[in-house]
Amino acid sequence: SLYLGCNQKFASIAGVGLPENIIGKTDYDLPWKKEEAEWFRECDRRVMESGVAELHIIEPQKTADGKQTWSDTNKIPLRDAQGNVVGILGTAEDVSERKETEEALKQSEAKLQKAYAELERRVEERTQELVQSNQALQAEISDRQQIEAALMLYKQAVESSHDAISIADAAGNHIYQNPAFCKLYECETPQAFREFGGIKSVITEPKIAHQIQQTIISGETWIGEVQQKSVSGRMMQTLLRSYPQCLSGIGKSHIRDRCSQRR
Repeated sequence: SLYLGCNQKFASIAGVGLPENIIGKTDYDLPWKKEEAEWFRECDRRVMESGVAELHIIEPQKTADGKQTWSDTNKIPLRDAQGNVVGILGTAEDVSERKETEEALKQSEAKLQKAYAELERRVEERTQELVQSNQALQAEISDRQQIEAALMLYKQAVESSHDAISIADAAGNHIYQNPAFCKLYECETPQAFREFGGIKSVITEPKIAHQIQQTIISGETWIGEVQQKSVSGRMMQTLLRSYPQCLSGIGKSHIRDRCSQRR
C-alpha cells in the first residue's frame, strides 16, 4: 500500500518534512523498524480485505528522530461510490506516556507481588517456628506439671509419714524436717534445730555421728540403731536410716523411735 497524504504532524513524525512529500511512499520508506512496517502493512491488508475498521490498535512506532513511541491507532476503510474499499484512513494518538506509566505500574505490581510472596513465605516460616516452639513449650509445661504433681504427692507422703524425716545440704546443714521430726525432737523449725547444734548434737555418741556423716559423703547408705536425745534432753533409742540424694550431695534421714514401737 502507498501513502496518498497525511497531515503536518504525521509528516514530522515520518521525517518527510511536508505532507506532500509522503505521497507514493510505503512504510518501508519511512523510519519505522522493519517489523513495525510489516505489522502496519498487515493491519492495512486486513482492513482492505474485510472492509471492517480496526480501532484502538496499541502499537510501537519509531519516529524520525530515533525515539521509540507508542500509538493508539485507528484504521478505517475508505469506499468509492459503489461501496468498494479503495483506501484506508488512519488516525493515531501518541500514548507513549500512558504506556510507560502502565509499564511502570506493571513492574511495580510485579515487585509488590514478589515482596508479598516473600512476606507470606517468611510469615509461614515464622508461623511454623512459633507452632513448633509452642508445641515444645506445651510439652515442657506438661512435663513440669507431671513433675510438680509427683513432687506434691511425694511431699504429702513425707509430711504425713509417722517416721521423722529430715534433709541436710551438701555442707551438712539441716534444711528440712517433717511434722514427725518436729514431734520426735521437740523442735518446731529447721532453724531452731540448727541453732541447737543439728544432728551431731542429738546423737549421744560423737563417733557414730561422724561415721554417719562420712558414709553419706562417700555416697553410701547408713542404717542402724542409735541412741539420741531430743532438744529437751529426752533420751530415745532410734532406728536411723540415712542416705544420699542425687541433688548435689544432699542427704536425707529417716528416724524411727524404737522405744515408741516397743511400747
